[in-house]
Amino acid sequence: MNFPVITQEEVKTVMDDMDINKSPGPDGLTLGIIRELIFLDPAWFTELFNDCTRQGVFPDFWKIAKVLLIPKEGKDLTEVSAYRPICLLPTWGKVYDKIIAQRLLCDLESKGM
Repeated sequence: MNFPVITQEEVKTVMDDMDINKSPGPDGLTLGIIRELIFLDPAWFTELFNDCTRQGVFPDFWKIAKVLLIPKEGKDLTEVSAYRPICLLPTWGKVYDKIIAQRLLCDLESKGM
């Protein structure tokens, strides 16, 4: 699929739609910090996302997850089933994912799907 260039407005809109209260990924950067960085220099970050799209690259660093085990209430903590795994992904990857997901959704809707 040939995507049109990602715009600064699109990046800002995605940032506004994301929940800043989510846990940070393995790098420790929260969405609030990333939002501030993007709004300081939206052109640079927009170009970063466009480079990823043009080159068909999703940086390896954005794929590294941290898995936390959260104990379930009232369960025997010596049992594996007593824990709920939570996967924390890098926030940069989440932002890029959301941009691409919105693009795909718009494309599908335009084709009546």
